[in-house]
Amino acid sequence: MERLELAGYVQREGAGNGRRLALTGHAREWIETLWGPLQADGLQLMSPMPDAELKVIARFLGEARASQDRHAARVAKLLQQPGGTRAARRRGGLSAAALHRVRLFIEAHLARRIRVGELAQRSGLSVFYFTRAFRQSMGMTPHAYVQQRRVERARGLLSHTTRSLGDIALEVGFSSQSHFTTVFRRLTGLTPAVLRRAGR
Repeated sequence: MERLELAGYVQREGAGNGRRLALTGHAREWIETLWGPLQADGLQLMSPMPDAELKVIARFLGEARASQDRHAARVAKLLQQPGGTRAARRRGGLSAAALHRVRLFIEAHLARRIRVGELAQRSGLSVFYFTRAFRQSMGMTPHAYVQQRRVERARGLLSHTTRSLGDIALEVGFSSQSHFTTVFRRLTGLTPAVLRRAGR
């Protein structure tokens, strides 16, 4: 529960013996987005399907669950990393809890455009103060950190999949393959194609 609270998915309400944990609006929004359409349509869509097709779907869901477990382990590892030092706080950095919430949000949304205002909202600070505090904590701007995380995720996809560079670029949040290649080369010293051929 503490990790869910740090991530901004639950919050404590009430006082004294009447205190309880409640889902935040952010958590309710995600639940509705993910499961709302399936509740109404799932059985209706699957009932006329033959057994062979249902077996294919079951196999897909099993593999999707394994993928989900891998990503859950990655998120758990992020939660265990120190979110910020006391020295960073004294210099005006983010609190450990705020930094965890921001980093988890970035990991979950790398595939789309991430606005600084969204990150600031999860830290409870204005955009101006958040940008300064993030840089104190992480040693780089929020934009630079997001690009770094995109490149790191792309490296994994280049090493473990045969997907095209264009597909990978879009999956990790770059607007085009050329932009992906430019940022990737700036941060790693190699183009994505060269790194893939080298098998690194």
